[in-house]
Amino acid sequence: MSVNRGKVARQGTNDGLCGIYCLINAVRNDDRLRGSSREDLLRYLLEAATRLNNLTAAKISGGYEAHELVDIFNVFAASFDLSLCAQLLATLRRSLPDLSLPAISNHVFDRNGHMVIHTKDHEHWFLAYAYDSNTNQYLVEDSSSDYQKTAISLRRALSLGLAILPKDEQ
Repeated sequence: MSVNRGKVARQGTNDGLCGIYCLINAVRNDDRLRGSSREDLLRYLLEAATRLNNLTAAKISGGYEAHELVDIFNVFAASFDLSLCAQLLATLRRSLPDLSLPAISNHVFDRNGHMVIHTKDHEHWFLAYAYDSNTNQYLVEDSSSDYQKTAISLRRALSLGLAILPKDEQ
């Protein structure tokens, strides 16, 4: 007798933690965190969210906004004395008014920074590590095949995301 049990849920399909996973991927190679597993990094970031009273069922299932990810990352970075800082891309854009939109992306990536950007459907965060001006696509680290390369306008990216940069490069 065959029983149709439906599709098996995968990690990430039932939670809103993709923004947190992007933060993990942004710091996983930092020298001060070498030897920390992804599970450790997840715990450390969730502890930072807890310190901010921002670890709720609604956030776990529905996800975090950009300003919340900035706050979580900065509490996390301070607790490990990391020389990294997160800020909203819109704030970075205002602090660099003479730069064109592509130059702001290059400003982040040229300093070994990362951009954490929301998809246009607001369903997923991804970690971008480069911008290809020829194809107008961000190169992203994401295990979901739907987001290996993603096209999003620079204007939209710079209003819906955050940058992680060395503190002295902000």
